[in-house]
Amino acid sequence: MNTQDLVHLLRMQVESIFFDLKALSSALKEKGLRYFARPLGCAAVLLFVFYFYIYAMPRKRLTALDAELEAVRATVKYAGDYQDLSNRLHGFYSRLPKTTEPAAWLLADIRESLRQEGIVPDAFSSPSTEMRPGYRVVSMTVTLNMSYRQLASWMARLENGRYLLHVKDLTLVKKPKPIGNNLISVTLMTVVPIDGSGS
Repeated sequence: MNTQDLVHLLRMQVESIFFDLKALSSALKEKGLRYFARPLGCAAVLLFVFYFYIYAMPRKRLTALDAELEAVRATVKYAGDYQDLSNRLHGFYSRLPKTTEPAAWLLADIRESLRQEGIVPDAFSSPSTEMRPGYRVVSMTVTLNMSYRQLASWMARLENGRYLLHVKDLTLVKKPKPIGNNLISVTLMTVVPIDGSGS
């Protein structure tokens, strides 16, 4: 089809539309608007039905589906983070001491860690216990004379121990003699479930 044929076809289409519009206009003038009231009413009802069932209802369902998909996306996004946090919490909880005598356990564990480092403590304070819902916090202060190297090695041992011990407070006073020796006070604490099960 060449350009002339295309222009001719387009002209025919435009003429057909103008002819239909003229026919409609003359019919309205001749018969009056009341004559077309019933067909126009039926057309309006059909338009409403088509709008409601073909456009509005599917659009409402699509909006609900979008909301569900967004919820699924959010669940998938945060499921990994939740699982990671849950695993970390379980890991921390599994490191809590399983004992029904937390004060005696803390004293024995600190003594054993010092013995493995070859450190002799100067003094131990009496254990203090603070009750919380479902567990208790037990702490104890140790006074020692040691070098920086001994302190670092002991802290590493406590940190890598099987059970969770937290350094709540540490004070260090450098002694003039002997050189390299320091007076250190360390408060260690742990958390023990009240039932002693640790799980």
